[in-house]
Amino acid sequence: MEEKKKNKEIITVSLVLLLVIVIVGVSYAAFTFSKTGVTENAITMGAVTMIYTEGENQITINNAVPITEEVGKTLSDENYVFDFTINIKTGPKMPISYEVTAIKDSSSTMGNEDVRLYLQKSLDGTNYNEEVLEPSPYTPLDVDDEFGAKAGEMVMDVGSVSEKVTYYYRLRMWVDSSYELSSEAKSFTVKVNAYGKEGGYRQEGDPASPEIVEGIIPVIYDEENSTWVKSSTNQGEWYDYDNQMWANAVTIKDNTKRGIYKNAAIGTPVAIEDINAFMVWIPRYSYTLGNTYGYQIEGAETPSETTPGAFDIKFVDQNIIDMGSGKYTGDTPDNYFTPSSFCWGDTCDDEATRKDPENIELSGIWVSKFKITESITDISSLPDKMF
Repeated sequence: MEEKKKNKEIITVSLVLLLVIVIVGVSYAAFTFSKTGVTENAITMGAVTMIYTEGENQITINNAVPITEEVGKTLSDENYVFDFTINIKTGPKMPISYEVTAIKDSSSTMGNEDVRLYLQKSLDGTNYNEEVLEPSPYTPLDVDDEFGAKAGEMVMDVGSVSEKVTYYYRLRMWVDSSYELSSEAKSFTVKVNAYGKEGGYRQEGDPASPEIVEGIIPVIYDEENSTWVKSSTNQGEWYDYDNQMWANAVTIKDNTKRGIYKNAAIGTPVAIEDINAFMVWIPRYSYTLGNTYGYQIEGAETPSETTPGAFDIKFVDQNIIDMGSGKYTGDTPDNYFTPSSFCWGDTCDDEATRKDPENIELSGIWVSKFKITESITDISSLPDKMF
């Protein structure tokens, strides 16, 4: 009797959706799906906010047996479903890509094929008409994905939005009809995860890769040793646009030392006293400024001519020259302008002559990372430099 009592206990894990199958003989099963989390899990990325919130209801099914998909999809009592929401606040041309996953707990002893997960989505929290995950066995990722989900998690929904929206989700789980009952106690546990990733800066072209010019040394900052070191020029090591990591480079005062650093191994420390200037690569972009409409950070005023909205930025290819006013004129971003900084020539600043064949359009530019000294005889750009 004591053993049966233990088998029938409901196991509770914080922020976990719990499915426990306990078999006694060949005819009895206890099915418990529990959620106890009360904390909002928030992801904030600059001007974009994403909040994951668990609902009040929880699934607790006792004396459960394997059921068909037709029955599982219609489970409707509050004890048979788990609700959660994802609230996204973003703005035009500043989309956020999101992903909802389930992750299987290592304590699970049932096979991935023994259960079915079923997820629906709603915009009003009442009519769950959109089926985003048909009844499926637990299907883990083979490798980490771009959103942040790790290998082993199961993707249940993905999407991208450029507006303020709340998605209401309803999850159901059940034992698959093909599961064979046995006398061995089994369990299967998952929790729901939400990931978000800021996007919207690459609508018309990927940011241009940094161009290596004569005399510069690519560098990254070594946090552990608090020093700048020579970097490779590989994406993901020197720069990573997806993670807002920009390419840095330095110039060296002494010609001899410049040659030494140029031939040095990756990871070689670059002494601050040898550096003449720090630079950062700016990929080619176009912009527009919201004056009648635009995304505003939390607490900002409604966009107007005196309190304009935020800049909308889009990276563009070298052959694109946007010549708009650089201001919104309606309720959508338009009139993009490509700064003349990305044009090399004598007539770049004049709209009428910007496209003259003598002018050269650049894929990006190196700019000073710090304020440049005012002395014409000792030009430098260094951190913590007094002027």
